[in-house]
Amino acid sequence: MNELSVVHEEIGLSDDQIKSFWIDGFLIIDDVFPVEDVELLREAAASPNVLRDWRKQDVDTRTVHLLEITVKHPLMMELARSPRILQRITPLIGPDIQLQHSKLATKPTTKGARRLSLASRFRLLPAYEQRSAGSDGDAG
Repeated sequence: MNELSVVHEEIGLSDDQIKSFWIDGFLIIDDVFPVEDVELLREAAASPNVLRDWRKQDVDTRTVHLLEITVKHPLMMELARSPRILQRITPLIGPDIQLQHSKLATKPTTKGARRLSLASRFRLLPAYEQRSAGSDGDAG
C-alpha cells in the first residue's frame, strides 16, 4: 500500500508566521505536501469506498460533503495525522489535538469532467480545560 512521504525534519512555524496568524486570523502556507503525496490523496479520493458514498449524493448539482472520510481510506487518516499539518498547528492551539470530525467536500461535477476534486477539511480541535473568565490562564 502507498503511504505519504516521511517527514525527516521538524516542521513548524516561524515567530513571524505565528504573529501573523494572531493578527490576521489565518495563514497561507504553500507546498505543504509534495506533488507525489497530492497524487496519492487524489487516488484515495477516487477509491471505490469513497466513490461509492460520493455517488449516492447529488454530485451533479450541489456541493457534496462526505462525512468520516478518514474511515473510508487509510491515506485520509494518515493525512489527518500528518506531521506536515500537526507540527504547524500545534504552536497555535497546543499539543492536545484530537480528530473530532472529518469530511471530503467536493464541488458539483461539470459536463464532461469526471474527475473528483479534492478539497478536504479536517476539523482538529484542542482538548482543553474550561477556564473562568477571570482565570490567569494557568491550567492547574
